[in-house]
Amino acid sequence: GKSGYVKDFCEQEIKKHDTSLLAFSASDFDVKEETTLFNQFGYCGLDGLISLYESDDNKYCIIESAEKYSNFFDYDVFRNAIHKLIESGWKIIFTIRKQYKNGFINAILDGIIIDEFCIENINKEKLTALSDNYGFELPTNKKLCDLLCNLFYLKLYLELLSAGTTIPSDTKAFTDQIWKQFIQSDRQRQRNLPIRRESFVESMASTLLNNESYYYKAQSADDGEVISLLEDQGIIIPYNDTPGLWVFGHDVYEEIVVNHIFEEKYGESYDLQKITDVFANSLRSRKMYRIWLETKLKAGDSNLL
Repeated sequence: GKSGYVKDFCEQEIKKHDTSLLAFSASDFDVKEETTLFNQFGYCGLDGLISLYESDDNKYCIIESAEKYSNFFDYDVFRNAIHKLIESGWKIIFTIRKQYKNGFINAILDGIIIDEFCIENINKEKLTALSDNYGFELPTNKKLCDLLCNLFYLKLYLELLSAGTTIPSDTKAFTDQIWKQFIQSDRQRQRNLPIRRESFVESMASTLLNNESYYYKAQSADDGEVISLLEDQGIIIPYNDTPGLWVFGHDVYEEIVVNHIFEEKYGESYDLQKITDVFANSLRSRKMYRIWLETKLKAGDSNLL
């Protein structure tokens, strides 16, 4: 994926040159003043940080998940920091979801010339070739095959096959399998673990959306055993390697959890109001709700028509 490509690039660059490297998540810049972010490097501010590396020739700044700028209340700090770094000779590498790229260029980069490298999903021919070469069976459902062209979903699909699950009939059956196998881990039924895992990830996702937060701060009442198991399996990971702060290990996991909440609430009475009542009126929740609703409408859900 995007992060893996950037990691490989940086490792190669460091091997070839004496390289200075800074790395951030875009969410780090969701602050009112730049000193809030940059003083963690020694109360020097951004200007002091820039001067520290002034004589270095090969300078890279990695900013991951740049699409998160769209959730900022005010992105002036983010935009100004980027322009200052570039003016000071830094090369900046952003990772961003394709659908956010044009808005990001217009709102943040504002005339800066960029080079693009797009990591595309594989095409159907490549998916079929992989199936033939490595001997795994593909589903017959066209929409599900389209989804498997995303390498992360393909990875989950192959892990499900290796675990002995049946080939899913459609995308809903596939996401249900992901939920049972990876989120609930329903084969580990001792001490009611599947329900406890489900309860935690749903609570975490709801808290992130309701608070417009990028990380979840662990509470004293949280289930420590479940947190440890979810971390071991990569469902959640520490935010910036900070103990007690958690994010989902991949955007796909967060989307699956939020969609599961939507489906649960919708299935109770087919009342869309039940869903909107779950989350505060946050920008992120509205976006995810809109995507979920569009998917339901495209599928021709009779309860919505």
